[in-house]
Amino acid sequence: MVPSCSVFARPLDEVADALIAGGRLTADGDTLALTEAGRRTHAEVASLVEAARARLMRGLTDDDYLRTVTVLDRMTANLTPGGLRSQLTQALTCG
Repeated sequence: MVPSCSVFARPLDEVADALIAGGRLTADGDTLALTEAGRRTHAEVASLVEAARARLMRGLTDDDYLRTVTVLDRMTANLTPGGLRSQLTQALTCG
């Protein structure tokens, strides 16, 4: 159904199967689509993420945020061959 791809140590097909079983996703061959419940859940989570981001960013400028992310990315790269972005890209593309 869904290609087996480990993203953040959980196979993608397991995640998709759980969402299908929970009524938040449908599968038609290789095509996945959110159900109405899935769209509601997505909107709820997006709202929570936005609220968390607003709280996190309180008192910080966009430049502060960018500088912090850049420093953290560099620190990660110093500890991990390929750096965090490289690892995330590889994981998300099943590469």
